[in-house]
Amino acid sequence: MFRSRFLAAFVAGILVAACQTTEGVRTDNIPMYGQPDVVRSAAQRQADRDFIEEAVKGFASRREASSAWWRQGVRFVRKGNLDYAMRRHNQAWLLDPGNYQPYWGFGMVFLNQDKTAEAIPYLKRALSLVDEDKQKVHLLGDLGLTYATDASINRSAGNLARGSESFRSANNSFLEAVKLEPGYARTYRAWAWSLFEEGRYAEAWNKVKIGQKLKEGLIGVGFLYKLSRKMPEPN
Repeated sequence: MFRSRFLAAFVAGILVAACQTTEGVRTDNIPMYGQPDVVRSAAQRQADRDFIEEAVKGFASRREASSAWWRQGVRFVRKGNLDYAMRRHNQAWLLDPGNYQPYWGFGMVFLNQDKTAEAIPYLKRALSLVDEDKQKVHLLGDLGLTYATDASINRSAGNLARGSESFRSANNSFLEAVKLEPGYARTYRAWAWSLFEEGRYAEAWNKVKIGQKLKEGLIGVGFLYKLSRKMPEPN
């Protein structure tokens, strides 16, 4: 059903895409079309209204339509098409700026570009808006993973203080996720990787064992091999 709704709004989407330039600079591939720093032209504002009017048809609310466009963005992230992903997340944001999902989407696009400094504020914004406990657990896991990636990048660049701070933030995010949902195995997989990167190998093994107990085969053999090279599996 969504496919037909999505196609019905495609023409309006083309109008939006055609107008996403300001003084020759593309704005559809940056979060929120660069707003508020980039001022929208009258033509762009009209294109936005046309898109919203068409996109909400068949949905119960703008929030529901926003979620549908966000899911399209997630699919593009998984396919590695980050340019299209950003476009869909921007459209999701346009449909409902109060929805946490587009900000989550912006963060994940940046994370997949290794732009962790840009990703973190959007993930934190999403966390401040999320109103679903299950999704909050997933979001906290992604935030923890982003902090851990940021820590590794900064440590490799010699910025040890920033690295240590980001590892602390990663651990706090994973801890909060576990408190909310102790039985979600993927949190432990991400936390194990973060602890490995931090050099806390015994604790990484602890998270591995919890995760494997919750879901057999969760932890890849490649990671287990790397971890065992640093520290043999404790009895």
